[in-house]
Amino acid sequence: MQETIFEHSRFLLVKASPLLDIQQGLRELTHTKKVFVVSVNNECKELLFLCEKNYTGHVQIEAVDLFVNGDLKNVLSFLQEEEKNAISVLGEAAEYLY
Repeated sequence: MQETIFEHSRFLLVKASPLLDIQQGLRELTHTKKVFVVSVNNECKELLFLCEKNYTGHVQIEAVDLFVNGDLKNVLSFLQEEEKNAISVLGEAAEYLY
């Protein structure tokens, strides 16, 4: 259906379940330009895929954390390739262990 929608619009915004794996969403949706992960008080509420007709560039992922009242708490933005090449630095166990 994506190509049919692009016959009528330059952009497509897909709202997906917050449980959807982002990589799976990117495999199924072509021309994805940006992924928004929206959370309220660190709990993921929305996963949005912004697709642009004929877009072939890098995918930007933006994590947005809001307070309950809707005010912006924190934003983290990065390219998908930066995530793949990132090196995790682990510290000593603190208050929580995941």
